[in-house]
Amino acid sequence: MQVIDSGFAASLARVLPGWLRRQTWLSRSAATLLGVEVLDTETIVRDPAIGWVDVRAMFGGGVAERYRLIVAVRTEVPSDIDPDAVIGEVEVDGRTLVVFEAMAWRAGALSAIRALMPHVVDTAVAPDALTVLPWGGISPTVLIDVRWEIKAHRQVSDLPNPDVELPAAMARAEVGRVAPIAEQVTRNGQVALALRSSLRIRQDGLDLVAASLRQLFEARVPPRLARNDVADEMEQIGRGVAEMHVALATTFESEPADGGAWAELLLAPLHRLGSGRIRFDRLEGVLQRLQGAEDLGRSIRTHGNLHLGNVAQTMQGWIPHNFEGDGRPYSELRQNVSPLRDLGRLVVSLGRAARTMTEHYLEDDFERDRELDVLADSWEERVVSHLVGGYTSVDEVHRLLPAGREARDALLRVFELEHQLTNVMPETHESPWG
Repeated sequence: MQVIDSGFAASLARVLPGWLRRQTWLSRSAATLLGVEVLDTETIVRDPAIGWVDVRAMFGGGVAERYRLIVAVRTEVPSDIDPDAVIGEVEVDGRTLVVFEAMAWRAGALSAIRALMPHVVDTAVAPDALTVLPWGGISPTVLIDVRWEIKAHRQVSDLPNPDVELPAAMARAEVGRVAPIAEQVTRNGQVALALRSSLRIRQDGLDLVAASLRQLFEARVPPRLARNDVADEMEQIGRGVAEMHVALATTFESEPADGGAWAELLLAPLHRLGSGRIRFDRLEGVLQRLQGAEDLGRSIRTHGNLHLGNVAQTMQGWIPHNFEGDGRPYSELRQNVSPLRDLGRLVVSLGRAARTMTEHYLEDDFERDRELDVLADSWEERVVSHLVGGYTSVDEVHRLLPAGREARDALLRVFELEHQLTNVMPETHESPWG
């Protein structure tokens, strides 16, 4: 798997653009991807053939992003891996082989981990002991014996990885109980593979709200009377998020709010995804008002990609986890912003869950069931109210927020709008594959 071998790099570079355009973690509009250059390859294991592949993806406007993959090369795709992990066919020594991400294949992931972290995995461990977590995030992740979590970081940056940096900071503050990195493998100075104790997750936020909405729609009673009312859990999640923000503000130090810098930070991912073909005049007008606003609170390091799937119930309660973001450059993830941006993302996540579950129940109905819409709206209003109530119940978080209630509500709405737009664009005309 060396670059010089039989045109492997050139053949791989031809199939990578099509694969990258299908990835939800791509930080830029897939429509602007011009091509991919394979920078380097290195063998990790020869049998099965697994190795590193470092690539540069070129986008319109002269922009490039670097990614690092752990790939396997075989005559056929194993039957038990996610199809989205299959990159494509390549020519090697006149033979047609298939390339896919090795961390999606339990046997391949185990071989790579044994080679890169020989002291971590016991020789008696079998592939069946590995659990491949759902694909689609920026870093492929596997669990070993449900005790260890190993992430292969795709994003390449000279800046510290937030998923390494933030858990360590929270551990020092004794908040959240997300384990810091126990061992890591670096490549060219960047963290490429990281091992930590896995969270003992009872359920995540998505499981929680799905069960609540399912029972609500079946019982058809007001949300407060539903057997699976989650108001208390939402308050716990809100408190967990607030405690995280207080810890991050203390560890990394908060700054005076800079509305102009916030406006630029919020617009950056929208312009990347919009590729210059979508106008954001209305949002830009709203954000310009941030520049002159006086009551904005403080600016802190935040989670960066807080949604229902990234909050989990553990023995210590509901805590945020998975801090690596959604594919945005580390330079953006590490910029200070209002803690309300995290809260706004979580609020939008609750609304999306309500809409998704409603559509699921209505998909076989030729006429919309108005009662389900009303129940979903009432449920969303209730859970958001308790989430915010739990968040503001933490006294220390108030020093980070705007002083006035009106200013807090307005700022939260701005962050909700920003996240809604970020969600919508990849689902519309910006996706060339459908």
